[in-house]
Amino acid sequence: MNSTHDHPAYQEGKKDYFINKGKYENPYPPGSLEHDVFERGWSQALKRNPEITIREAKKIQKYQPQAESEKEQIRNKAKEAYLKSKGD
Repeated sequence: MNSTHDHPAYQEGKKDYFINKGKYENPYPPGSLEHDVFERGWSQALKRNPEITIREAKKIQKYQPQAESEKEQIRNKAKEAYLKSKGD
């Protein structure tokens, strides 16, 4: 295997981001190589498509009346996920 990008877990992580609509669910045990590689693939998909997470947060707001503080929490989670993927 020449690079992380060739690893099956990396490709699985990228696909999982879209299948689960931005919800992070890593199937590999923490600390394993596969866990880290899956996370890299998922994070790259998030970095290139952060609107999925934002779009899902907006759907939640639309269908469930929420207090302003809860809406702010959703925005902050989407922002944190994006910043985490950038390494900030």
